[in-house]
Amino acid sequence: SKKIGCAVRRNRARRIIKEAFRNLKLNINRDIIVVAKPSILGKKMQDIYYELLNFFKNKNNYLIKHAG
Repeated sequence: SKKIGCAVRRNRARRIIKEAFRNLKLNINRDIIVVAKPSILGKKMQDIYYELLNFFKNKNNYLIKHAG
């Protein structure tokens, strides 16, 4: 949303989230909706990756195929 900032910042946040999900290699046949908060702007892709990894490990252990 526009709470993240201008289009350039929103697109950067979207690219970071997409790449983090690609690296997770989730074994799931569902749509996942991620709502970014303004604090995402100061984070690197690795930070987002580990946050998502911890979230899915805590919630759904069967979703993670390979983390690394």
